[in-house]
Amino acid sequence: MCRSYCSSWLIPATCIVLLAGCSPVRESRNSNNDGIGKTSGLWDASFRLSHAPLQDSLGLSAEQREAVRGSVALIATEGNPSNSLLPAHITHAGVYDIRFDRFGFTTQRPGAVQSLVAAAVSPDSLYVVLPADGGDGWLTARGIRRGDSVSGDWQYGSRAAGGWAGTFTLTRRPDTTAR
Repeated sequence: MCRSYCSSWLIPATCIVLLAGCSPVRESRNSNNDGIGKTSGLWDASFRLSHAPLQDSLGLSAEQREAVRGSVALIATEGNPSNSLLPAHITHAGVYDIRFDRFGFTTQRPGAVQSLVAAAVSPDSLYVVLPADGGDGWLTARGIRRGDSVSGDWQYGSRAAGGWAGTFTLTRRPDTTAR
């Protein structure tokens, strides 16, 4: 019950807090063809698992083959901070409500806002790191935006060392583009 109730108000409330703490990107920058302004907004997220530790010997369970779904909110920001896992300076800060427990790991920290950072690189590429502070590990995702969706690959931990990997899709919720 709390999950659906909290999801309905937690992400918008956190976005307001983030807006108060971030320097918004000027409108003239949003109108450029760099994709930054087009990335801000609320997105529905779907993550699928294609590789997990011990998968080769055990295979993926039926539960692991199902997609995990959630929400992502992104807000354009200035200041050009960086993150070593992103190929460019941070262009967006945000929050997410996605539970990866079914895949065998978690990015959630009890009592913490589930934050993320992202870099819109070129008009159509998006790189995302969550959680923003790393915690026990990072999930990195890179995708290509086509219209109101972003699709690509993600990984958690090192795949070479037996980490998790898969594909994801973000679909913009109607009328949530930042103006």
